[in-house]
Order: sequence, then structure tokens, then C-alpha cells
Amino acid sequence: MFMPTVWHTIPTLETLQDKWETFAAMQKFHKLKWSIEKGLAKLNKDYQFLDQNNVVFISLALDPNFKLEYAKESWDSKYFGEGMAALEQVFDIYAAGVASKTPQSANDAVLDSASPVKGGSYGSMTMQKKIKDHL
Repeated sequence: MFMPTVWHTIPTLETLQDKWETFAAMQKFHKLKWSIEKGLAKLNKDYQFLDQNNVVFISLALDPNFKLEYAKESWDSKYFGEGMAALEQVFDIYAAGVASKTPQSANDAVLDSASPVKGGSYGSMTMQKKIKDHL
């Protein structure tokens, strides 16, 4: 079974960085120090790339196990705010694409139809309604 793992990226990079910094400082690994430092430079580059795009924040926000609670509690408020702004921007882009592809009359018919589910819809219909309300 496929399990999304993008949210594991930052903790994995941080663990590697901690271990490699420890190894680089140890006499036992002095012959490998240059290679370890090159590896650390590459890790730093990858970490900066993740810092410049918000894929980790968005994947956490969309993961039903975490949603926004983890980021709200664990991230600095500045980074949380930047992540929220990016999530809203991606949502707006997605919503505009969905709205432009859905004929208005068909959209209204689906959203206005009776449903035995409390609130009137299953997950995909709820998302359509949220997108329509957002527009």
C-alpha cells in the first residue's frame, strides 16, 4: 500500500545532519571528513530547497492524521503563516481550475440535490461546495 512520505523529509534530513556532523568531528572518521562535509553541503542545499517551497507544509495540512495541528504546535509562527499563505494560494489556483471546468448548471444541480447524508454530501461534494463558497 502506498503511504505518502514527503512529511518525513525534514526529520530525515535533520537526523542525517546531526549524525554526519558528529562523524565529521570524530577522529575515527578523519579520512572521510572531506566527503562528510560535501554530504552536509548537499543536505543543506536540499533543506534550503524545501524551505523555499511549501510542499511539506501543504502535505501536512492535507494529511488527515496531522492537518494543521502539528504545524501550528511545532513550527515557528512565521513559518506557519508562510505555509498557510502558500496553502491558500494553491487552493485558490486549484479552485479556479475546478470552477472553470465545471459547467455552472451541472454544478448547481449536484450541489442542490437531496442527500441522505447529514449536511447533504459525501467528501467530494463537500469539497465542491467549499470551493464554490470560496469563489
